[in-house]
Amino acid sequence: MLCLRSRRHLSTLAGTAPKLGALLLVGFALLSSSCSSSRSRLSDGESAEQARGAQPQDPEQRRIAELERRIARLQSEGEPATVALLEAELGELYLEESDLRRARRNFRLARYDAPREERVRRRVALGLGEVYLREGQPELAVDELEPLAKERGELSAQDELRFRAYLSLAYERTGKSAEAQKLRPSSFQEKEFLALRRRAGESGAPVAPLTSPTKPPVSTTPGLAFQVLPRSSWRASNPRDDQSPMGAVRRITIHHSAMEPTSAPLEDAAKQIRSIQSGHFQRGYADIGYHYLIDSQGRIWEGRDKRFQGAHAGNTDANERNLGICLLGNFVSVAPTPAQDRALRILVDAERARYRVSKDQVFGHGEVRKYFTGQSTECPGERLMTVVRDLRGGRAGNLADDE
Repeated sequence: MLCLRSRRHLSTLAGTAPKLGALLLVGFALLSSSCSSSRSRLSDGESAEQARGAQPQDPEQRRIAELERRIARLQSEGEPATVALLEAELGELYLEESDLRRARRNFRLARYDAPREERVRRRVALGLGEVYLREGQPELAVDELEPLAKERGELSAQDELRFRAYLSLAYERTGKSAEAQKLRPSSFQEKEFLALRRRAGESGAPVAPLTSPTKPPVSTTPGLAFQVLPRSSWRASNPRDDQSPMGAVRRITIHHSAMEPTSAPLEDAAKQIRSIQSGHFQRGYADIGYHYLIDSQGRIWEGRDKRFQGAHAGNTDANERNLGICLLGNFVSVAPTPAQDRALRILVDAERARYRVSKDQVFGHGEVRKYFTGQSTECPGERLMTVVRDLRGGRAGNLADDE
């Protein structure tokens, strides 16, 4: 306002006294410049304030952003154990925020990045135990927490109390009240024990169990730790019409293709998958027998539509409600590539969570075929069976359990 009034006043003076007016107009120009500069600085100040406002203001959110930056930096430097510990810490922060989807994703990534790191394994088991309880999946919580019983002496006092609280709640929700009662702590820990149980009994933000897409395009849904290449990616032939409905999946069977491993180009894997489908058509199958295939680069491919029963395990009874996963390659004497190993673990973990399949219902093809037909097979190869046993958490498979 001062600048506008000064402009009008100086214009009047300039009209009555040309020389004086000229001098005053020079002065006004300097004043006007000062006004513009002030406005410019004010604008810059407002922009800076807005920029500051764009940063996370909540301490937890700032910590999350900081951890994500550190993880991204360390991943490029190749430090998997350190990255895994930070991913587990990030999962715990998301639990505090009740963001179960992101918590679950980060715990799983931590496990896959450093599967044999003891500190990571324990933190992940406790974290996923809480996630599954809060999602209403106590059976999966039991699967995560029970193996820690042998290591309770290695847990910190706080983690040991978390273990007691979470597993006792999981036992109660799966009808094992006697086992739950044995986990109650001494009286001086009772208050904190109950608080931990209450927290684990809460629901987080509504989320669907982690699933994998089976239709194009390739999934980019936030929170998925993997993507699935649809049938169109390998130019699948149309299936025949005589497929049987799958029903609810109750077991998962792992196979190998017993073929030469594929090379890096996408088309090499696509060509091999087409040849597998062609071979299955020649055997009279309605479609490719497997529901998923994993190539040497760790890419996951959609096989048979999961709405339909597969043709991979030995006979109709063996295939019933049985999800088939085939790794491309021959693993009798050669191990899967690290990328295949990681992709298989991620996929099995996700499908177990989706269908609530217990660990003892994950099998190698040879186990299922022998049980249902009495015939043996080398599939999926001993080196891949090592991974299958690890996926079961060291348990024996239980094919007699049809429930």
